[in-house]
Amino acid sequence: MTQKILIIDDDQSIRESVSELLISEGHEVVTAANGLDGLDLLKKNKIKLVIVDLRMPIMDGWEFKQSLDADPSYKELPVFVFSATPDYRPPGITATGFITKPVDIEELLRMLAPYLKH
Repeated sequence: MTQKILIIDDDQSIRESVSELLISEGHEVVTAANGLDGLDLLKKNKIKLVIVDLRMPIMDGWEFKQSLDADPSYKELPVFVFSATPDYRPPGITATGFITKPVDIEELLRMLAPYLKH
């Protein structure tokens, strides 16, 4: 069973490289360049997991996560945060996991595996 993953990052090269990796692992991927576009895609697709960048223009990763936390229908949705500064975590905001940039491919796949069982 294909799992649809939403990747939100303002860096096109990261969106493309992580997308290609996850597609090669048998998953379907949709991408957005900011949290606002990500919310729109989330509403239009059946998403199994989200990977969101911490710092982006328009709507950053924490604002995106706050929007999800305010909607009970997304309570069980796993959200992983990309960050070049993994120690920065605003109070009151949680994530399923934190992925440090630059991305270690093996670590990324290991972190996501429990949430993307076929």
